Amino acid sequence: MDLTNEQDLTYTLSRWENLISSQSQSPYGFVHCAGYGGPYHKITDVSLEEWDRIFR
Repeated sequence: MDLTNEQDLTYTLSRWENLISSQSQSPYGFVHCAGYGGPYHKITDVSLEEWDRIFR
């Protein structure tokens, strides 16, 4: 999935919304770390330090 591509991003966001609304109401997904290609993690497994590193 190329999240720099508008169609891929739209598709991914619609799936994300569907998963949250149709299942457990709690986010479960991925965090894309620096660069294109991962690594990917469960969103609930990302430490505060990693969030800071990714989104600075």
